[in-house]
Amino acid sequence: MQHNLKLPFLYLLIFLLTACGGEQWEKKRTSNSANSAMDSAKLAQIDQYVQAQMRRQSIPGLSLAVNLDGKSVLQKAYGTRDVGTKALVTPHTIFQIGSVTKQFTAASIMLLVQDGRLNLDQSIKIFFPELPTEWAGITVRHLLQHTAGLYRGEEHLEVFDAEKNYSANELVLAISKIPLRAAPGVSFEYSNIGYMVLGALIEKLSGKPYFVFLRERIFTPLKMDSAAAILSSSANADIATGYTMNEGSLIPIDYSPTLRFWLSLISGTGGLQMSAPDLAKWDLALNSEQILSKASLTQMWTPAKLQDGSSVPYGFAWLLGEINNQAFVSHNGSIFGFTSHFERHAAQRLSVIVLVNGEVQSLDKLTAKIAAIIDPSLDWVPANDSNTQRGVLVRQLMDELVLGKLLVDHRFTAEMQAILDQETVSTFNERFKTFGKVERFFYVKQTKIGEMDLAIYLAESAFDRVMLVAQVDANGKISFLGIN
Repeated sequence: MQHNLKLPFLYLLIFLLTACGGEQWEKKRTSNSANSAMDSAKLAQIDQYVQAQMRRQSIPGLSLAVNLDGKSVLQKAYGTRDVGTKALVTPHTIFQIGSVTKQFTAASIMLLVQDGRLNLDQSIKIFFPELPTEWAGITVRHLLQHTAGLYRGEEHLEVFDAEKNYSANELVLAISKIPLRAAPGVSFEYSNIGYMVLGALIEKLSGKPYFVFLRERIFTPLKMDSAAAILSSSANADIATGYTMNEGSLIPIDYSPTLRFWLSLISGTGGLQMSAPDLAKWDLALNSEQILSKASLTQMWTPAKLQDGSSVPYGFAWLLGEINNQAFVSHNGSIFGFTSHFERHAAQRLSVIVLVNGEVQSLDKLTAKIAAIIDPSLDWVPANDSNTQRGVLVRQLMDELVLGKLLVDHRFTAEMQAILDQETVSTFNERFKTFGKVERFFYVKQTKIGEMDLAIYLAESAFDRVMLVAQVDANGKISFLGIN
């Protein structure tokens, strides 16, 4: 699952800005072996970067897996899986993967499509007739793409009875008590409960528990032996403990009855645990038709379409992105005490998987940096900025953020000054407290979303990188500032 963010509009905008071009995924794949071969210098650079990030972000343990040119080329473990016992992470340590689970739910739905058991544009009410009338317009596709009009879900736990052991039907009917946020197909809203419904649908159509279906159709064929439900009984002792940070100290997650109840509900949205090498096996299978057909994979990596004809850079449990006009897909996971990120670059035949037993807000930057170390074409390159005055202004703002002294003054429009209130500025300043000296700052590209004409700049230190998104009005004042 993903955490709520301080400024949902600004951050959703960044989500849209940094993710586009998914249609390019099926273009001819070319090998960049000459540029991306794993050598000792790159391995040392990856080690140095990962260890620096772990110190900086207080990450207890980390497991890294890299696939290149159709094979596993790196499986590396860092830190401790249990701070109390000081037990070390091994390459096969098991981590909870949070919302990376969703791609297995989506894949299971596509297996049922391949089996002829459903089609994506059927109403979910066909399978659960007792759902209220307003759910009739919600299709399986809407649920997969987070366009069903549902809320995220965590904010409505009151609809669930902690004393109840829910069947698939009962779970869906409980979820249906949460009012719809919007009409189906109108907007994108990341929804955990939508994938809970999909998990229930898998159980109903297959006649098997969610994890049994996955084991039989995906995990066993791929020999993903570590993959299992969170908190499932296991003889494997190499399981990471999840940690959260509290007043500068790492605190192990307390699996209270309330938390255990919530975990029992979220099979389809975030209920899996596994090792990084086993997740890498799944990645390699996505290069073939061993599990899913080419037609199914193409649908999973196609942007969602809204009713107004616009696209959202999200497929079926995959975020569709691009860097230097090169398409890639990715997804993150964040669940109590664990964070994960999975990034696939098809043209480079490169995938990077990182699992950690801590709560890290921007693990995608770590995987992106590792990918760029392996293949430099995946590092952002400067573009020509036609508005140098705007670039100077954004650089001034960046320098102020690094010093923790962002000034909201005449450089901003009145509307933007109202948005950047004291609490918001404090949040931004806190984010940059450990950013370090800016070593690179440059213009990346121009993009347009709705009526906004936006410029994207990248700032990078020895430890961190961030994208700043700005719009200036006719008077040269900042009318929008977004920070990723």
